[in-house]
Amino acid sequence: MPTVPVTAGEVNEANKVAKTVFPVWLTTPSGKELIFKFKAILDNYLEELTLLLAEELGKNLEEAGGDTLKAIEVIKQSLTKPSRVYHWGV
Repeated sequence: MPTVPVTAGEVNEANKVAKTVFPVWLTTPSGKELIFKFKAILDNYLEELTLLLAEELGKNLEEAGGDTLKAIEVIKQSLTKPSRVYHWGV
């Protein structure tokens, strides 16, 4: 097994840093919670995102709105797929 040369001081420093940042890490939302928040933000800014998409890509508002809703739907699907896979025992 490969080894990494490290001193006792470096190990102690790493341990000290880990203890310092652990409380922050502990309160950091999980990936799924972050995706839920991201989806909520997209939902809240649907109109603005649609206007930006129309302006950037030269699409009409109906097409841009459809594309924006599609993107939100993909995010919504990503929140349900893992639980389905786990449920199926894969």
